[in-house]
Amino acid sequence: SKARHDIGVEKDPDYQVDFLTKVMESESMPSEVKKIGQQTLISYLSQLRRFEEAAKLSEQGMATTSGDGYEIMKKLYVDSLRARTRQLNEQGKHDELLALYEQKTEWLEQTGPELFRELAEAYRGLGIYGTSNKFLARYAEEMRKSGKKREPGSVSATQDQIALTQAKSEFLQGRYGSLLETLDGLEDIASLRLKVKALMKLDRANEAKAAADNLFPKAVAMGAKDKTARDQAIIDATEARIAWAESRRDYIGLESAVNKALAELHTRYERFEVLHGDALWFQEKHRGAVTAYRKALEGAKAGDRTARANYRMAMSLIALGERMEAVNILTKVRDSSQNIWSESARRELELIDWEKKYSVILGDLPPMGLGIRN
Repeated sequence: SKARHDIGVEKDPDYQVDFLTKVMESESMPSEVKKIGQQTLISYLSQLRRFEEAAKLSEQGMATTSGDGYEIMKKLYVDSLRARTRQLNEQGKHDELLALYEQKTEWLEQTGPELFRELAEAYRGLGIYGTSNKFLARYAEEMRKSGKKREPGSVSATQDQIALTQAKSEFLQGRYGSLLETLDGLEDIASLRLKVKALMKLDRANEAKAAADNLFPKAVAMGAKDKTARDQAIIDATEARIAWAESRRDYIGLESAVNKALAELHTRYERFEVLHGDALWFQEKHRGAVTAYRKALEGAKAGDRTARANYRMAMSLIALGERMEAVNILTKVRDSSQNIWSESARRELELIDWEKKYSVILGDLPPMGLGIRN
């Protein structure tokens, strides 16, 4: 049992690092043994992701060896530097990565095209999009020349994905037209999402809807593997459909767009639930609007959207002849906020009060107030 325990300890990288460090420090240890120990120590440091230490030790080894030994140390050195650049990007230490590149340019550029993608990510992380795009272009060109496949764990090196990375930078810079040129011909979900957003920013509603109609079924087909990404793609597509319908006052189209989205989303989306009520309200489908608004308001936080939903639900209740509940809701809207909906509620309550006072003189008025007509 003790032997098994000792074997387990000896295989542990931390144990090996401590042991090999002592070997390196021993004055009685033969130089050849120390060289082998140094190479092994560098490998264990890399296993522990202590790449900075591995690089320093490799550099020291290069200075004290020649021939095949030098070549081995050189490879360990370059590999350690390359691994360190990945690590710094993963940790969000983009400025440190760029400083390392400036110091070790000659060595790092021996590692292949993937380095330029790492540098592009670093510049992008610092918000320096122009330089990021330049390194992406260099990455694409070097990949084309070399014909190398991507490194394991890296972002795909295909031209389409390089274009997508560049397009994301262009979106953040507000260069929507340039983004559309970059993604021309790409029909994957990530590209379509960016196209839809860019077209909406440019107020090109027809094109945005066409891209959204392409995106929506692809988003639905994603299944439940990545619910968050699937839902976000559905939302992006639906927003474009909503904008298109609202610009034409097509409330049947609005109802259809939000219904399709609500049927597919894994989580509640309050904006679409309220818009469902709005679509029915504008079509004067008041019973359906009341039902939709009640559902949307369940657990919703107070704000302009909930004030609008409550106001319009009250107006639908008036149209249905259910004035007592409508008055209660309008009173809450009037008293709970200061916005266009609270002011509309105040005016509607005044009108209802006026109708009540003068109904004997004027006769029975139709069961609809100011809000329904305007």
